Amino acid sequence: MSKHKKQSSLLPPLQRLIVLHLAKNGPQTINETVKKIKHSYKPSWIAFNSLEDKGIVKKGKTKEYRGNEYPLYWLTEGGVIVALVEGASPIELLTKSKEVYPNNQNLQYALEMAPHLNPEIFRILLITVQSKGKLTTADLARMSLTQMETDNTLEEVRSALETMKKYPKEYERLKKQLSAMQENLDKLATIL
Repeated sequence: MSKHKKQSSLLPPLQRLIVLHLAKNGPQTINETVKKIKHSYKPSWIAFNSLEDKGIVKKGKTKEYRGNEYPLYWLTEGGVIVALVEGASPIELLTKSKEVYPNNQNLQYALEMAPHLNPEIFRILLITVQSKGKLTTADLARMSLTQMETDNTLEEVRSALETMKKYPKEYERLKKQLSAMQENLDKLATIL
């Protein structure tokens, strides 16, 4: 939808590689990830711990292997947004997020809207998640309004609105915010 420019990475290279790998492949143990990304175990283990400390990945279910249980790691809600900022596919993230966070409609909405958004909005969403710990419907409506203020074509806006309509709660919130904005603009026009 936009004139996307290359963003600088938020993470060191190995951590970025791990986040993008998990975003694409879903929850995995550290050892599974190490084998897939073809990296050494100890630096990867340190990177996982750092990502966990930053709140980007978390332990989920466990996997049993030869009588031992190993935690599966995947992205937190904030980690999903970090993955978007780092360039992960919104479609792959949406698929995996529906499996890991089946009841998180706000996250699913943000991911479905991601192809319609400028990557800078992902950074704004990340700050929101980091400060509040989650995305709210109001945050998502503001995100949508912010995007509409950019230089989009009418067709791009229509496409984004079709996606929004899949999420009635967010769509209604957007309509209310647009109405409130229009009322404020009408009041301002009488003053001018």
